[in-house]
Amino acid sequence: MNFKENCKRLLLFSLFLLFVSGVSAQIQVTGVVIDEVDESPLIGVTVMEVGTQKGVITDMDGNYSITVKDENSRLSFTYIGKEAKTVRVGNRRKVDVTMGDQANELNELVVIGYGSAKKSDLTGSVASMKASAIEESRSASFTSALAGKIAGVMAIQNGGDPGAGINIKIRGASSVSAGTSPLYVIDGVLMENSQSEVSGASRMGDTSLDPMALINPNDIASIEVLKDASATAIYGSRGANGVVIITTKSGTKDGSTQLSFSADAGFDLLPQKRTYALSGAEYENYMRLRFPLPADFVPGESTLAGNTALGWNPDGTPKITGINRVWQDEIFRLGVSQNYNISLRGSSKKNTYAFSLGYYDKTGIVKNSDMNRFSYSMKAESTVNNYLKLGMNLSGSVMVNNGIVNATNQTQSNIFTQMLIFRPNITDREIEDSTDADDPGSSWNNPITNLNSVVQRTDARRTQGTAYVIVTPSKHWTLRSTIGGYMTDAKSKNFYPSTSGMGRVDKGRASHGVARTTNLLNENTLTFMKTFNEIHAVNVLGGITFQRTIFDNLTTTTTGLEIESLDEESLKFGANILPPENSYSYYSLMSYLGRINYTLKSRYLFTASFRADGSSKFPKGNKFSYFPSGAFAWKMNEEAFLKNVKEIDQLKLRLSYGRTGNQSINTLAALAMMSKKYYSFNTAQGTTGSPIINMGVIPGTIGSDKLRWETTDQYNVGVDLSLFNSRVNFTADLYYKYTTDLLITEQLPGISGYQSVVRNIGSVVNKGLELNLGTVNMNTKNFTWTSDLNISFNKNRVKNIGSGDRIPITPTAIMQGHFLDVFYVREGYPIGAMFGYKTDGLYQCRDFSDFYDANGTFISDKAQQKAIYDNIKGNNGQFTLREGVVSRGNAVEPGYLKLKKQGEGDVITSDDKVYLGSNEPKFFGGFTNRFSYKNVELSIFLQFSYGNKLFNTNHAMLRGYNNYNIEQQYYDNMWTIDRQNAPLHIYSDNIGRQTATELQAEDASYLKIKEISFSYRLPKKAMRHLGVKGAKVFVSGINLFTFTKYSWYDPEFSSTNPLTGGLDKYSYPTARTFNAGFSIDL
Repeated sequence: MNFKENCKRLLLFSLFLLFVSGVSAQIQVTGVVIDEVDESPLIGVTVMEVGTQKGVITDMDGNYSITVKDENSRLSFTYIGKEAKTVRVGNRRKVDVTMGDQANELNELVVIGYGSAKKSDLTGSVASMKASAIEESRSASFTSALAGKIAGVMAIQNGGDPGAGINIKIRGASSVSAGTSPLYVIDGVLMENSQSEVSGASRMGDTSLDPMALINPNDIASIEVLKDASATAIYGSRGANGVVIITTKSGTKDGSTQLSFSADAGFDLLPQKRTYALSGAEYENYMRLRFPLPADFVPGESTLAGNTALGWNPDGTPKITGINRVWQDEIFRLGVSQNYNISLRGSSKKNTYAFSLGYYDKTGIVKNSDMNRFSYSMKAESTVNNYLKLGMNLSGSVMVNNGIVNATNQTQSNIFTQMLIFRPNITDREIEDSTDADDPGSSWNNPITNLNSVVQRTDARRTQGTAYVIVTPSKHWTLRSTIGGYMTDAKSKNFYPSTSGMGRVDKGRASHGVARTTNLLNENTLTFMKTFNEIHAVNVLGGITFQRTIFDNLTTTTTGLEIESLDEESLKFGANILPPENSYSYYSLMSYLGRINYTLKSRYLFTASFRADGSSKFPKGNKFSYFPSGAFAWKMNEEAFLKNVKEIDQLKLRLSYGRTGNQSINTLAALAMMSKKYYSFNTAQGTTGSPIINMGVIPGTIGSDKLRWETTDQYNVGVDLSLFNSRVNFTADLYYKYTTDLLITEQLPGISGYQSVVRNIGSVVNKGLELNLGTVNMNTKNFTWTSDLNISFNKNRVKNIGSGDRIPITPTAIMQGHFLDVFYVREGYPIGAMFGYKTDGLYQCRDFSDFYDANGTFISDKAQQKAIYDNIKGNNGQFTLREGVVSRGNAVEPGYLKLKKQGEGDVITSDDKVYLGSNEPKFFGGFTNRFSYKNVELSIFLQFSYGNKLFNTNHAMLRGYNNYNIEQQYYDNMWTIDRQNAPLHIYSDNIGRQTATELQAEDASYLKIKEISFSYRLPKKAMRHLGVKGAKVFVSGINLFTFTKYSWYDPEFSSTNPLTGGLDKYSYPTARTFNAGFSIDL
């Protein structure tokens, strides 16, 4: 064998030995990857051998198997949303890994208008809320979950009744007549929050229903709130009040199938603060004080007048019935709720799907008030090939609401009025015989009769569906086309029998109403995305959209019911059929939109958008308006001077400007319209309840060919700071919003021949600061403590309202002639500002000449004062004010409320009214702390508001009105001639009681322990043997404690009209809620 062949053999043999040694060194490693949070197996985790291209993913049970080079090899484990891990194999052949949640939130995707973006790449002001935070609120509507959770968002309910409406303002009120509610985008379908969509026929009361209660909160995956104009301008004419984007849950992405079921039940208790009226015996004492026996009364000969007989027997002895009926105990009850949800979510290689069913039932803390909702949701998406994807969403719900009489315009019809003022010594027979219980000529009634006989039922149905196609002809181009919409049907049935206060005058009243809202939408967008040379990243969006909204409603009413035993179905037996109320209207909107996002070197971010909206609501020449925006963000931490500062994860400066619009006016506001007028020729005045009714037509509104869009220009400066691997996250936004061309409905003088006209007059400014701080205070293997604090400051001012300096928001009395002209839109003040008089204590004896002797010396002896007082009162005389003492302009007495004069003179006039405050707080926010130890989690949420006021009219009827009962607190502190140091006016001061003063404008600042939630996740290892992926049990409490100076039920309240949001007038109390339940994943 020659040398050459020997070398060749030696080389081959060496290569063989090298190969054998390499093969023998490889190691087979197996293991399971577990979620640290709930100990469930993680599916789809990528397991890679570091330094190689070798990798596998975990299976349905979290198992993996991989061959590595040797014991020095390292394995990396990565999974979306989890902290990546790298471990050395060593001498182990089984390597199990647990993965915790990723602390860094900067790479989270958030939904923005017509797309999504990384949180770190946002140029606008956008806030997010996860599904877990929504679920913790345990409320019928997701809108309640927004309260105190997101900076700049104020969400306040109109009352505590099941399904009650809610007022939401983002960065203050920007409009007077064109609405203040944000735009809602639910899975791409645009929806304006119109409470009329679920009202149907008009019911006796101001309490509204929340259309968002038709959406099951359990179906929601996330909520994004777009606040600044650079984020909202892409929605153009509907973005002025902010945008709330709701994304519902979709199918899984890892090929798994997940079946989930949850159930909870709870109970509601009365609010922490209560108001108590006098007992039966105290009421009789009060009646004797209020209506004493006449001086000339002779037992056996004299006859007692009606009111005097309430405290005295016919023989002149005190009436003592021994009856004490606590009406509140007969009105209130223990509220009960139950909530069930089941969902199926899954995916395959090319398809994803999700299906859910939900049932919610709640009885209110007031008898005969309740609601229930059945909901469903279906979502599916299919990848046909590399170029085509199809999808559909379908959801719907059915809600039934039974309401009570809560007519805050008709105080005597309000159950919450009646239960406090109605006399407590009424007998059971008087309840059965209503003619003995109250005045048959009025609408007063005892609360039990109204509660048990009146029917106010609303049935609402909502269906929403979309179908879309996504075409991706190349890597960089995406075309999406969507058709969809929603339909809301509401049917109301109201019945007021002749035995009830509201039906007595009409001898029974019934009404049926139907309302339908149909919204049709088509959107088409084209997107181009590309990165050039790893330096320039471009995302360009263009689109065109079409939308039509149709409103249709009809209400029929009859009175004089000949048969009432069928309750609400007695409509057909009415002797008087009133003319039906019908309306049909629609409007269309066509829009062109575009947006470009440009990123330079991953640190300089530019956004520009443009939208042109054309609306049929506006006249020719003004139908289109244009809404541009621009934003710039600078990731300062990417610069060389900060890049090596490891403690800073992100430091980003944001600047933005944008213009948005508002077109929330009547669809025919630009046209001249006629109005119907009812006349009855057999009565002094024409009313719809008269037996013979004739209808005529009169001029209504003047048209305007110059009507144009209400526009809002907004500037925003923001800073995002993230430190220590996202353990500290801070956001600050400073904004300025200037709204011009306010769409205001102006009332015209009768001499014009018209009633009103819609004009563009005036401007409003909102400016404020929003701060948000999130921290991970502790994060160990078994224990985590996180905190989130947000606080918002907003200053709202009316800058201009045209020719005048004020517009009264409530031109009629708030309540039976009480508190006239309280709320105004007035230059220099917030929208809905309150005006009234300052007080100067009470008139005392020394203010009247009657208590001075002939020498002008004040008579200080209490006995003599009482004798003088009783003599004048007994003879129905009048007291004489001393010269120089301020007069209210009407007869006053000792113990009456004294008003403060603001200028010269000694007679009070309307010019002495001053600004009393508004419902706009100086600042508000929330503070959440979460503690988790192994499988246990505790969440505590505090909500606060400071500087806001409520105009509390609730005490007025409880402080000496006629022969009604009064509140205990007033009885103990009211002025009498024997108790002259008492702080509250005497019961006979009717003018003082119904005059708007600082006493009604109460400080409604508060700190609430709003939510406490405790949950326990059952051990996964134990559950896995039962085929259960995860299970949790929980208990929670809502509205637990409130710290406030406010004297009525709850300071967290807003009336149905956001412009008079500070008006509190016998509203349904907000309950304290306790829940317990469980959830299970299979």
